[in-house]
Amino acid sequence: MRIMTNILTFKKSAGNQPIDVEVTHGEGMFTAECEALHLVTEADTFEALTERVWKLAPDMIDANELGIDPASLRLNFKFVQSAHDHLLAM
Repeated sequence: MRIMTNILTFKKSAGNQPIDVEVTHGEGMFTAECEALHLVTEADTFEALTERVWKLAPDMIDANELGIDPASLRLNFKFVQSAHDHLLAM
């Protein structure tokens, strides 16, 4: 006897999962940290920071022999703000 269900399963492509980049702002600078890429960098604006990360990512992949295809790289920029940072900004 064959049992039918209405549950569908989807396989996620392990090679194309977004990599988290944590972004913080303090003392007039935006900072990006990404453990997966072994990357830390700064810039004056959020837009400049994301461009800098995209520019550095292929070099970090190569230098650290991470086995990631730079052409299929997906980054998830996560802006993190502490209560202390929020109060300082007010």
